[in-house]
Amino acid sequence: LWRIGMSICVHSPVFRVAGFQREADEAREHGVLVADLAAWMSGEKRGEVYLSALLHAIGKLVVYRAASVREAADRPNRTLVNAVMNQFHSSIGQLATNAWNLGPNVNTAVGFHHSAASEYATRESIIVWASDVAEITARLERQGIECSGLRALDEHKERLPRSPGEIISKAREFVAAAEKERESLDRASG
Repeated sequence: LWRIGMSICVHSPVFRVAGFQREADEAREHGVLVADLAAWMSGEKRGEVYLSALLHAIGKLVVYRAASVREAADRPNRTLVNAVMNQFHSSIGQLATNAWNLGPNVNTAVGFHHSAASEYATRESIIVWASDVAEITARLERQGIECSGLRALDEHKERLPRSPGEIISKAREFVAAAEKERESLDRASG
């Protein structure tokens, strides 16, 4: 029930963003998949690991929301928005989770989800990082794009609660199920 409630919050209309809706929808779906994978990996169906993973890319949504204006002529340049998002979304997310008083473990995991080797890495941030890498790897594989996700996980395997192969395999399952659900929704909406 807690996970359903958190997912509903992520899908709230507050994240309707003019000019960047596709990107926002992708970030939200990615957050849910990473959260589900992190919950599986940690063996915790709810709590800080799930919440950290669900919100790990919240900085992207903050950037897209800030760039969203009704009049297309007033929107910032898409290249600039993407550059800000790519460079600062982790830090912006960390500021958001800090402002929301979600606690130091969530705050650190959101801020350092791209930094498995950081001196600030925690159990939560390692799991979020691994889930993020695995979900991206599985999605790219389905598009026929090879990346080094498995190698990256393998470099940190001693810090992971599951083997890199198991993590990637589960990510493939989750990504395939999400794509199937999205296709079903698309067909239903006609």
